[in-house]
Amino acid sequence: MTSYKAQALASRAPDPSERKPRARLQRLRLASACTWVAASLTTTLLAPSAKAQEVAPSAAPTGIEATAAPVEPVPAAPPPALEPPPPVTAPPPPVVVEPPPPPPVVVDAPVAPPAPPPPPTFVITGSFLGRYEVRANYDAIGVSRAPRFVEGDAFFYRARLGLATTPIEISESAKVTLQLTPQAAGVLGTLANTITDAPFGVHEGYLRVATSAVRFDVGRFEMNYGDSLVIGSLDWNEVGRSFDGMRMRVAPEGPTGYYVDLFGTQIDEGRPDLIAPFAGGDHYFMGLYAGLGPAVMTGLDLDLYALTQIWPTAEGIDLAPMDPMNAPSNRESATEATFGARAKQKIAAFDYRAEVGLQVGTRPGAVPPMMAPPAEVNSIDAVAYHLDAEIGASVLEDKLRFGLEGILASGDDPTTTDKSEAWNELYPTAHKFLGLADIFHQGGQKRTNVMSGVLHVTAKPSATLTLQLDGHIFTRPQPIFGQDGFAGAEIDAGITYALGKGLNLKGLYAIFVPNEDMYPQGMMAGMLEEEPAHYLELELRYDLK
Repeated sequence: MTSYKAQALASRAPDPSERKPRARLQRLRLASACTWVAASLTTTLLAPSAKAQEVAPSAAPTGIEATAAPVEPVPAAPPPALEPPPPVTAPPPPVVVEPPPPPPVVVDAPVAPPAPPPPPTFVITGSFLGRYEVRANYDAIGVSRAPRFVEGDAFFYRARLGLATTPIEISESAKVTLQLTPQAAGVLGTLANTITDAPFGVHEGYLRVATSAVRFDVGRFEMNYGDSLVIGSLDWNEVGRSFDGMRMRVAPEGPTGYYVDLFGTQIDEGRPDLIAPFAGGDHYFMGLYAGLGPAVMTGLDLDLYALTQIWPTAEGIDLAPMDPMNAPSNRESATEATFGARAKQKIAAFDYRAEVGLQVGTRPGAVPPMMAPPAEVNSIDAVAYHLDAEIGASVLEDKLRFGLEGILASGDDPTTTDKSEAWNELYPTAHKFLGLADIFHQGGQKRTNVMSGVLHVTAKPSATLTLQLDGHIFTRPQPIFGQDGFAGAEIDAGITYALGKGLNLKGLYAIFVPNEDMYPQGMMAGMLEEEPAHYLELELRYDLK
């Protein structure tokens, strides 16, 4: 056994000639082992679990196998395959940024002119009437007044057609309205013949410029304020009343709110007869009228007004043009102011209205007597007043109303020749207040030198039928023709039937019973017996509103 081992060892002893190659081989093996160890460590670190199984050493030979077989060099395990390096990618080519194209040249289309405003539309209004009137015994008591209130019968007519544009916008805040109301009115049968047309005039024609709170009118227009006691359109008369001038209304809360009106009108023009001094012969009427009721409470009328009449100085004026024997005169200037207040309201079944006025200033004096040489007409001081009040009560759901009215207007005291105390009624609609027969008057004015009590009874049996009965008592506070006190009584009875919207048929009868000491008046006083005067009218009327 010993010899075998010795032999084996001897056989394994290297030959000196082989020492150098073997030493080189050992170095190669050592280098290979180091490489393997390094690779194994690298693999273990990268994949410990998987690589550990791959590099686990085989069990070393034991026993006879270790001694029997020569020791062969164990080839080193090939190093694990390394992951190939990522392919080298060539850098992307540089991005060439194209410059943005120039913006397109935008050529503005030609601006179309603004569309013209739509043509204005028109609002048509009108008033057409025919009225037959009969007066009896007016001459007998000396109350006929030419040309309107005279004895006999006549047929009066009106043909009035109004044409107004709807508001035309002229700016963001202003609009314009144009109004034209031509009219023909008169008495049938008074033209020269059947081929002569009735006179055709302009009842209204004005320009209105308005914003939401202010409006301004210039031209010819109607004016109605309150109950028309001082300013009214006199709509009962076939011609009616209009004023020439300008007016402005300020209504901050719109047409249903409070308002303030300023107006200036011209009643007479002295030119061309009078050219000196400036405005000679002219007559102006201007004023301020404020309706303040809506600012206080709903349903209340509360008006305040200040009105002025101005007569400038006139030289060589004919104050009595109808009298060929009267000489021209020089008239001193005069200014008369009227201040007033009005209230009206309905409270449940009751209603009331009241109006008071005061006049102060100066007014033109009396016309010189007939055949007087040229003279100075001096102005005289004026202090006058009036009061009109009414209370009423309605029953049967407003189908029946009773009212009691009192009227007082001062008269001129004949003992004060340098002062006038007579109330100047200005431009009212007096027909409906002081007797429909239009008999009670003085100098052409009804509301002056009068004290009157009136009982009103109004019944509306249906929506289309209205019955009216009024009873008047008239007295004179100041003497007229030497008489004062009770003047007479009048009863007015009327019926109105609505045939359709705006179309009414009306009948009226009035009787005036004079006081025998007061009538007949004027030059006929004491020459005729006093008799009741009668008035009858029948009217068909259509109003387009």
